[in-house]
Amino acid sequence: MGILDQKKIWATHISFLNDKKEFIDAMDEFKKQIQRLRPEAAIPTVVVPTHGTVTDKSRTEKYDGVVEFLQIIREFVYVTSFSEERDQLSQWRGYCANSAGFSIGFNLAKLRQLLKSKDELLKKCIYDPRRKTKMMERIIKTDESINPIGQDVFDSLVSKMITIAPYFKDKSFKEEKEWRLALITGSGNVLFREGDRLIIPYVVFDLKDEDGNLPIDNIVIGPTVNMNESHSSLKMLLGKHNLEASIEESEIPYRPGL
Repeated sequence: MGILDQKKIWATHISFLNDKKEFIDAMDEFKKQIQRLRPEAAIPTVVVPTHGTVTDKSRTEKYDGVVEFLQIIREFVYVTSFSEERDQLSQWRGYCANSAGFSIGFNLAKLRQLLKSKDELLKKCIYDPRRKTKMMERIIKTDESINPIGQDVFDSLVSKMITIAPYFKDKSFKEEKEWRLALITGSGNVLFREGDRLIIPYVVFDLKDEDGNLPIDNIVIGPTVNMNESHSSLKMLLGKHNLEASIEESEIPYRPGL
């Protein structure tokens, strides 16, 4: 109702999602691959012939600096989650009280048009550990010929990491087939809502196009013992907002509350 009334969606601070390793997973993978691919970064001691040994911390400090900078950036990342699954039992159970909910089907092409220059921020989450490793290898190996690692390489590593870190998810969540919109914004745009156990920070993203239309194609009614009444009231609600979206009913034979 809030989405239809306000024509907006909320993006929640990444530290307040149900995966406690959000963003941290990518930083951990980065550090692991640095240790594997760049052992000199873990042991920054260079042997100089006839002059004993000296410690060159330039590369180590730069890699550490990338992680530290990402930790700062994490405080400004907000996420809206979508799913490829339109009618999944675990989703109804996990995100709808007594499965009394709706699955809103967004038109991907229209959603990307609304994002305009930010459309690259809407993409699939990455669950596969092997794929995560390969992606991190490509990022690190790109700059392998540069020693010591300079400011330009630091900037490049940070830029590349920001484009993937919000989308790394633990493999235990893979059944959700999540897509997400990850926004980086300043504290001046932050609002707050009441959660079950704490106050949750979020930002608002405008969903309507230039004509005031929403990029919604269909709505699935979740499993409920009041399917007929739910269908009728939803049809009235869509009529109020002049929204032409098809109404579908969940095909899952689940009776909540029993």
